[in-house]
Amino acid sequence: MQGDIDIICGGPPCQGVSGFNRFRNKEAPLDDVKNHQLLVFMDIIDYLKPRYVLMENIVDILKFAGGFLGRYAKARLGMMAAGSYDVVSYMADVQSVPQPSMLYDHRPYKLNKDDLYRVCLIPKKKGANFRNLRGVLVGQDKKVECDSSIPREMLPSGKPLLKFRPFGRLWWDEIVPTVVTRAEPHNQVFNLIKDIIFLWAILHPVQDRVLTIRENARLQGFPDCYQIYGPFKERYVQVGNAVAIPVALALGYTFGLACQGLSDDRPVTTLPLKFPKCLARSSSAQT
Repeated sequence: MQGDIDIICGGPPCQGVSGFNRFRNKEAPLDDVKNHQLLVFMDIIDYLKPRYVLMENIVDILKFAGGFLGRYAKARLGMMAAGSYDVVSYMADVQSVPQPSMLYDHRPYKLNKDDLYRVCLIPKKKGANFRNLRGVLVGQDKKVECDSSIPREMLPSGKPLLKFRPFGRLWWDEIVPTVVTRAEPHNQVFNLIKDIIFLWAILHPVQDRVLTIRENARLQGFPDCYQIYGPFKERYVQVGNAVAIPVALALGYTFGLACQGLSDDRPVTTLPLKFPKCLARSSSAQT
């Protein structure tokens, strides 16, 4: 019944409004079928009128249809940086979580021969990416293009080295800007890179490979005891689409306090270690 609902939580699909989607309908986003779930979600909220609403989405939603969300309710919109919730350093308590006999899903997506050749040429140093490949010119505006003053280098397959693929190495002291659903790079085939939005394929700092499913899961705060099921590529999708575990715990716990009238105006809430016990942060955990 209307007014009897405490909380509605949801995460309508973001693909239709994502800046990574080069085919998104900027002029009429509501004409895109991918965005219809957002309409349904908002209509449910408008009808049930819950006390609290939590909608998880991407920052591009703030630009959606000229402030579309404002038509439904007055809301305070903001961004949560997962790194502020100890996502990278978040670890399960080794004494309270059953330890697997093996590390699940610690295997990377296998690159094709051409991409593996390109990856092997990217230096093993902080900040290294496809811009470090031979024959690449980088302008002051960070746009890159082929150096036409030198012969174009070819791969053993006969294809050009600089049919760019957006690979970049993660470094030991860095936080990953985002965990995406696909391990391999996907972009148009082109010779010059200008005004193109990429989904970066993140490489291991010192190994010539992309991150494994388990490494991505750790970056999302999943304890190693979590098992992910489904086809190999689908496991990458599940991890990439998930809300980081520590962020989800913080949100759930805070909403639980609010429903009991125990919340306050403090901007930060500290989770008790026993919530839940199996995911408590070990006092001896190290990043």
